[in-house]
Amino acid sequence: GETLAQSYAGLFDVQIIRPFFMYGARQNRSMLIPRLVDTIRAGNEISLQGKQGIRINPVHVDDAARAVFALIDRGDSMTINVAGPEVISLRRICEIIGQQLDCEPRFAINAGQADDLIGDISAMKQLIGAEMTGFATGVTEMLS
Repeated sequence: GETLAQSYAGLFDVQIIRPFFMYGARQNRSMLIPRLVDTIRAGNEISLQGKQGIRINPVHVDDAARAVFALIDRGDSMTINVAGPEVISLRRICEIIGQQLDCEPRFAINAGQADDLIGDISAMKQLIGAEMTGFATGVTEMLS
């Protein structure tokens, strides 16, 4: 899809947005972060590939929205990764959620090592600045 869209960049502005693990209040419970919250709250195990699991940089919806609005205001063609400021393992994400819920997460460790899914946010930082929502702060709104 990106290649097709970019082929039109000579005719009009093409802005490609690549969101990485967006989360926030009222998110569908089937998405990663709400699903982790529900799993930890229920006391069920979370499967990790290797001891730490995959590493990602989840982005809070407010930061993602600021990036989209800033990109639209630019009025030129650009591809941007919309991701969070912290590279964090699935284990650490669960530990943060568990601390805030006062529930100890349970893990099932599987053999092997997960492939990380980390977005380079240098272009995003240029658009919206360095002030972004840290995971421990952003996830609190999803716990009620």
